[in-house]
Amino acid sequence: MFEYPLDHLFHARLAYVQPADGRLPLDTLAGKIRSAYPAAKVLTFALSPSSPSPDLAYSAQIQLPQHADASTVFVDQYTGDVLGKIDGMSFATAVHEFHTDMLAGDRGAFVMMLMAVLLILLSSSGIVLWWPRRILSIRWSASGRRLVFDLHNAIGSYSFVFLLLFGVTGVVVHWQSIWLPMTNKALHLPDAEPDLKVTPASSGARFISLEEIATAAKRSIPGARLTQINMAGTRGVYRAWLKYPEDGTPLGRSFVLVNAYSGAVLYTRSARTVGLPTRFFREWNREVHTGDILGWPTRILACLMSLMLPVLAITGPLFWWRRTRTRPTAKRVMRQPA
Repeated sequence: MFEYPLDHLFHARLAYVQPADGRLPLDTLAGKIRSAYPAAKVLTFALSPSSPSPDLAYSAQIQLPQHADASTVFVDQYTGDVLGKIDGMSFATAVHEFHTDMLAGDRGAFVMMLMAVLLILLSSSGIVLWWPRRILSIRWSASGRRLVFDLHNAIGSYSFVFLLLFGVTGVVVHWQSIWLPMTNKALHLPDAEPDLKVTPASSGARFISLEEIATAAKRSIPGARLTQINMAGTRGVYRAWLKYPEDGTPLGRSFVLVNAYSGAVLYTRSARTVGLPTRFFREWNREVHTGDILGWPTRILACLMSLMLPVLAITGPLFWWRRTRTRPTAKRVMRQPA
């Protein structure tokens, strides 16, 4: 939930620029990046997607021949200066990917889904065990064992709903690529993105400019901010991502597919007009999971509640361990002759 702010903090020299009256054309900025890294292939061009703040630099993902993973290059949109690059994933991005799939692809993602199921079971069973005593406060003057017991119960009672939501929404995130098409099919909602490939009219046809792509995208989805352009590649189709003010996701959930040779808009998906299943699976569920649903207040609340999970993970086994240590002693005392 704080991935982009942390990246900006850790890489302030690359992330921040001095705002000026107007930015340079996107094609000029892309040209500066290609000049700095002539062997690189530009994959995406991002217009500070996390925030419209004018002091955040633009960036591009590039693929260098000597690197297996893509690098992120930062460029000053006012001067055209290439500020530097990050090879591979940044620390915050690596943490995000570890949370998503343990940096192990589909198998890791499945393991994380099982962890989400376990979180649902633990939070549900925990509230059942809590209910007879209904401990809501902590007696700080109590003995160590009692203090751990109160701490576990009180924190568990206050964070139960949030941990349950984290678990449920985590499971949905994993299965949404299967459940969403099934739901749309059941409700007869045509929401499938077309698989497009454009053939140039002639062998000498050239791609249109990024500025033309940006203009076509913003014209197709008015009121949304352009956040990123995915390069056309061999398919001849640009993908322009846009973000409405109410969209809590960093990149946005709206996009436009544009013919790389003619500039014709081939397909448009607006987050404001998609079907209800798509909004639930791709927007609302994720925003609840990350706390983005109502902006910074819910992000901070989600952050605090997520920090309760390691506390419960420590106090639960600690109480169990102390309890198992005292039981054999108690049995030996009971067996002693009178």
